[in-house]
Amino acid sequence: MSEWEGGVAKWKWSWRRRLLVWEQQLLNTLVNVINGLIFIVSDEDKWSWIAAPEKVYTVSSAYKVLRNDIIFASNVIFRWIWTSIAPTKVSAFAWRVILNRIPTKDNLFRRGVLQATQLECGLCRNKEETTSHLFFECEVSFQLWMACFNWLGLNSVMHNCCVQNLEQFYGLRYCSAKYQNCWILIWLSVIWTIWLARNDLIFSCKITPISEMLNLVQLRSWRWLRARFPSFKYNFYSWSNSREICWILVN
Repeated sequence: MSEWEGGVAKWKWSWRRRLLVWEQQLLNTLVNVINGLIFIVSDEDKWSWIAAPEKVYTVSSAYKVLRNDIIFASNVIFRWIWTSIAPTKVSAFAWRVILNRIPTKDNLFRRGVLQATQLECGLCRNKEETTSHLFFECEVSFQLWMACFNWLGLNSVMHNCCVQNLEQFYGLRYCSAKYQNCWILIWLSVIWTIWLARNDLIFSCKITPISEMLNLVQLRSWRWLRARFPSFKYNFYSWSNSREICWILVN
């Protein structure tokens, strides 16, 4: 809400909860923008979409903005995710993981949903559940990553920062640049599988063994490839066999 004082708009903000740090930063940016505007009280307010010549919003113009190379160039990680061949919901989830916008228990605590005594990891129940812990430090997740590395024929340590972990995984690829989306697909499949296994344990009391989680990573990535590339002729056995995957990704 705003009030006019001496011809100047004075903004008064009212929130249902205390803003998070990143939300306060966005608010400060907004305030800096609108404080530089000149408001004409006699004119009626109206929307104007600057991304289209007609100043009218269209889905196609919004899509062009989102796919603009200038925007993607600001963070190549987002370009890898949004141009991957994974389902949109998986790409969107990975994007939220990188931004730390998923409902992990530490985030729910900051929003006042959980108490300080309810922050144990949904998978291992040993440590506080943060994004970095859940996906990269948790003993269950770590075992899955090691199983995936064994499947891929890799041997590497893991970074516990999401962005740097993805950069590290991308750097381990042995496929050509032409098939980099297939490589990123595996990383996305691991992240998605960990999250679903965590939810199954919390909400359905279902424990997913590491062997089953690995099988799901392989199955999901294989299905996504089959759905995206009709010419992808390899069966699931070939895809899940570590001796074959390198040959598949370079041919």
